[in-house]
Amino acid sequence: MASPQCENGHTQIANELLEAIYRTPLSGLQFRILLTVIRYIYGFKRKEHELSVRFISKATGSSPNRVSEVLNKLIEKRIIYRIREGNKNHQPQVIRFNKDYETWRVEQSGTGKQSATSKQSDVGKHISPPQVNSNSPLQVNKEIKEKEKLKKDSSPQNSETEKIRYAEFVKMKEAEYQKLLKQYGQTNTLAMIAKLNHYKGANGRKYKSDYHAILNWVVDEVIPQNGKDSKTLVIK
Repeated sequence: MASPQCENGHTQIANELLEAIYRTPLSGLQFRILLTVIRYIYGFKRKEHELSVRFISKATGSSPNRVSEVLNKLIEKRIIYRIREGNKNHQPQVIRFNKDYETWRVEQSGTGKQSATSKQSDVGKHISPPQVNSNSPLQVNKEIKEKEKLKKDSSPQNSETEKIRYAEFVKMKEAEYQKLLKQYGQTNTLAMIAKLNHYKGANGRKYKSDYHAILNWVVDEVIPQNGKDSKTLVIK
C-alpha cells in the first residue's frame, strides 16, 4: 500500500499559482509536462533547471517528438520559458516555469461553456457569493486585455506607446518586443528578458526603457558579439 509522506520529499507551490494552473485550459500532455517541470524545479527549490526532452519523455511516458511539440506549445503560451537550448555537446535545455500567470497567453473558449479559467472562485480567497466570481485573476486579466484591445482599436497612437509586461520587472512596447524577436529569435529574446528581469529584481534597478537596456548591455551578456545576427544562444 502506498504511503507517501511530506518528510520524504514534497513540492511547495503557492495556492494562488496552483489555482491559476487548474483554471488554465491545457491538454492532458501539456498538463503532465507542466507538472513534471514544476516537480523537478520547485520540488528542489530551484528557479530553473536542465530538463531534456528525453527526460520529460520518460517522466510522462510520451514520445520525445510529441513532448518536444507540446513543450513548444507551452513556451508559446509563456507558461514555460526555455532559457537555453540543448546542443550537440549533450548539454540539455534549461527550462523555467513562469509563475507570473497574468502574462500567460491563455486561449479562452468561445462556446459559452464554463472552462477551467472561468469556474466560480476567487483565487487566493475563500469561496465567496456569486457576485465576486469575476474577480479571478485570470478572468480579470482577460477583461483587462479586452479593454486594452478596444483602446488599441480606437486609439492607434496610444497602442504604439503602451508598454506590456513580459516579466515581473520587465516592460516594453509590443513593437519593441517584435523587433527583438525579428533580430534575435524567440529563444534569445526570452533569455535576454529573463536576464534583465533577474538583474532588476536583485538590484532594484530601474530603467526608463527596458528595451534599450537590453540593447545596451543585456544582449552582450547573452549573445556573443559575433553571433548577434545568427540567433545562436549562449548563456554566460
